[in-house]
Amino acid sequence: MSPAIALPAPVTGSAVARSADAQQIAAGTVDARVVGARSLNAPYPPTMSVQGRLKGTKLSLTGTTTGMAPGTIVTVYVRDATKPKSRFVAQAKTAVVDARGAYRWAGAAKPAKVEVFAETRAPAVSPRITITRTR
Repeated sequence: MSPAIALPAPVTGSAVARSADAQQIAAGTVDARVVGARSLNAPYPPTMSVQGRLKGTKLSLTGTTTGMAPGTIVTVYVRDATKPKSRFVAQAKTAVVDARGAYRWAGAAKPAKVEVFAETRAPAVSPRITITRTR
């Protein structure tokens, strides 16, 4: 970082520096090895959430993302939770992240209880959730 402004550090033999615009800060040792750095304007790591509803045979999912560009493709995986050894199956239909970081997906599911999750190549994976059919 250049130019850097030295700041006092609590550990003997270490130093903390920040850039002149105060957007970056780094910590290091006396022998000039950087042991940590942080940029205040760094992008968020990619994350995903998912919520769902199963009404009749219609399964609908909504979710939000952070750190993903609009147009990112979301792949949905569904598993029949009524069968103990069933596997997650990638669905042919995909969702797309919009400008607000949200996505929507809808498809058919015959089981009364399913587990789902979504993933992107960002790489990010949503938590696995279980959805039970409602009337």
